[in-house]
Amino acid sequence: MIALTLPKTTSAPNPSSKGATVFAVLARIWRPGLVLAFATLPTAAMSGFITLAFEARAWHGAGAALLAFSAAFITVRLVGARLILRYGLMTVSRISCMILLAGQLSLFLATSQWLSVLAAR
Repeated sequence: MIALTLPKTTSAPNPSSKGATVFAVLARIWRPGLVLAFATLPTAAMSGFITLAFEARAWHGAGAALLAFSAAFITVRLVGARLILRYGLMTVSRISCMILLAGQLSLFLATSQWLSVLAAR
């Protein structure tokens, strides 16, 4: 079905024309790639920290904390996507980092596994 909606190509690429070099492509994409890497770093850190914190305290239920964190993350992405347009990227990024830091500190200071599941949200 998808193949029917794709546009038809009328000519083959010219083998004598030179395409962009690898270095030209890398020069154009390294900044957005770096931003994407830094954008996913807090999520990976929180996911890893949750499992390590549960393991260090010999608690069960790290999966519940990961589920709570993932559900909250997806909810914020769906509900808060328009906040960037309204308040600006830097403002939303700062607030997001502060919320993530508060969640990690709450997880670190939690005295029971249910508090840590609540901190993951």
